[in-house]
Amino acid sequence: MKDTFLNDSTIRPWSRLFARMVDHILYSLLLVFIIFVFNLYAEGFITYILVFSTIIITEALLLSKWGYTPGKYLFAIQVRKLDSSKLSFQEAAKRTWRVLFEGLWLMLPIIGIIGGINAWVYLSSKGQTSWDEKGEFKIKKTRK
Repeated sequence: MKDTFLNDSTIRPWSRLFARMVDHILYSLLLVFIIFVFNLYAEGFITYILVFSTIIITEALLLSKWGYTPGKYLFAIQVRKLDSSKLSFQEAAKRTWRVLFEGLWLMLPIIGIIGGINAWVYLSSKGQTSWDEKGEFKIKKTRK
């Protein structure tokens, strides 16, 4: 039988949401900086692709290097594999894509809110998110 997902029950869904909000604000600032430094001009779909690329690449780098992002660090949350090792860049990128697709429904207006509610219900009922369950990741508290 496959090992069950291990999740620190002291980490509340709101902590995870606020950590993600902090991260997305920081990713947005990074994107603004990149656009300014490289004097990029983008609109519409290209901007959407830049936003997603920035989120996926930055979060994957941070999770594979440290096991947390700035928001997760602030809220004492760490993402690990079941054996407690850090995620590889590819695993972290796939996890982030699943968060954006399954949890935030690609951040599309209106339905993105429905996706967030759906993800919260899933997390509240199962004690884990669909993307962490599929990736066999555990979420743990880094400090009391």
